[in-house]
Amino acid sequence: MADLYVVAAMDTEGPIDNPARRDIMHSWERVDALVDRLFASDFRRAWPDTAGGGVVFSWYVLHLTGFATNPYRRPMGYHLVHDHYLARWGEAMRRLGDELYWHYHHPAPSGAGNEWSREWTHGTEYHNVLARLVLERAFFPVSFRAGGRIEDDDTSWWVDQYFPFDYSSCSGDVDWDRIESDGKRLIDVCDWTRAPDDWSVYHPSSDDYQRPGDQRRWMFRCPDLDSPVHRLGDKEIEKAFARAAGGAPTVLAFFEHDRRETVHDKLADVFARIAATGRRFPEVRWRYANAADAARAVTGVADVPAPRFTVALRAGRRAFITSESRLHGPVPFVCAGGADGGEVREVAVHTIGRLKWLTDALPATLTRLGVAASSPSGRAAAQTFDIP
Repeated sequence: MADLYVVAAMDTEGPIDNPARRDIMHSWERVDALVDRLFASDFRRAWPDTAGGGVVFSWYVLHLTGFATNPYRRPMGYHLVHDHYLARWGEAMRRLGDELYWHYHHPAPSGAGNEWSREWTHGTEYHNVLARLVLERAFFPVSFRAGGRIEDDDTSWWVDQYFPFDYSSCSGDVDWDRIESDGKRLIDVCDWTRAPDDWSVYHPSSDDYQRPGDQRRWMFRCPDLDSPVHRLGDKEIEKAFARAAGGAPTVLAFFEHDRRETVHDKLADVFARIAATGRRFPEVRWRYANAADAARAVTGVADVPAPRFTVALRAGRRAFITSESRLHGPVPFVCAGGADGGEVREVAVHTIGRLKWLTDALPATLTRLGVAASSPSGRAAAQTFDIP
């Protein structure tokens, strides 16, 4: 017997004003009313787990930036959704065990605000998002979910440097031939056909992100709850419980969105079905958890505290950085910004010893340095330092 952890991942994107999709909420007022219902105590406590605990959510927050157009009037700008959620529900999140993570849609070469790209070498907006999170919000995520389900070997290499827990795999009984809104088949946009679909967790291979291999981070299966291409059916839920009953710690994860009119009812339905399945597997201890807590539990990774960095300026305005504890990846994420907040950039670092790094020369226009990283067990730190 082993434990099973239920992870409800919410792609947290805010409203979309699309006249052709009236099932998608077009204003913050409507999104707020919906999410308020998801924070209500009667909803959280309606389907208790075996420990008597209530529903926990993992909020994968989107910063929709780097686009040239915004046809559906989405919240487009750094921190807009992040700040809105923390201002309205931050205290409740801390009390209920919810956490914020990172959801990223990569801009396409067209710059269209509703088109995503799988070409990771087109632009580096992901650097800008993380740099502003570190410098302006003192925040660094420990878990990543790929926007549009889009991940490939290039993405995998980059993600693997910084984030210990990746909830991007959408393997399973998916309609890969469905034509998406951009006119392309789903399989031509993203591909998880080779990834495990038995709820196992794996380190991706450097040669194939869908196969177990030699990379650092943990990959979790997290398919659509109920969409035109996939529905989490009872057989999938039973498969997860059976795996735990067989002695393998298991994460049963799925994703939804914060802006769909039907999401409250769909979530209520799946939580009821999970609770019902749990009653048929009385030997399995199942519980709700956020993405990081569930990952730590099933992987058994040793709990390493968040790193604490020190920075000293060397000749030529090069920053010497040290850490007191191990990082998930080979280097911290280092960035710098100007006094007015306008100029922000990632800073290259060179490893010069164990937990010691040196940056390139920093231009005089950059007066704040940000250093961030996660420990191997998903304990993150984001620190800022003044540069004289």
